[in-house]
Amino acid sequence: MKSLRKQRGMTASGLMFGLVLAALVVLLGLKVFPMYMESFKIDTAMESLIADSKIVDRSKREIIFSLLKRLDIDDVRRINEQTYKEFVKVSKVKRKVSIQVKYRVEVPLFSNLSLVGDFDKLVEN
Repeated sequence: MKSLRKQRGMTASGLMFGLVLAALVVLLGLKVFPMYMESFKIDTAMESLIADSKIVDRSKREIIFSLLKRLDIDDVRRINEQTYKEFVKVSKVKRKVSIQVKYRVEVPLFSNLSLVGDFDKLVEN
C-alpha cells in the first residue's frame, strides 16, 4: 500500500468542483460589474454637477437636464429624458441644492434567479 506522503494531485471530482466554483465567480463578476460601473458613472456626474459654482443660480429643470447631458455623455441609458421623473429629485432651499437619484437594477443571473441592486445617491452643495 502506498503511503499518504507520496500521493499528490487532485481527484477528478475535486477538479470539477473547483471549475464550477470558478465559473460561478466569473459569472457573478460579469453580471455585477456593469451595475456598479453604471453606479460609479452616476456618482461622478452628480458630484461634478454639484461642484459647479453656478448651480445655485439654475432652475431645477436646468439642473436635471444638465445631469441628463452628463449621463448621456457617460453612456448611462437607465436614466434619460423619458425616465428621469421616476429616478431624479432636485430640491432647492435658498442657496442649497440637493440632487437625489434612486433606482433599482435587476439583472437575470440564470434560470429564475436574479441579482438585485438598490442604489440611493444624494449629493448636496
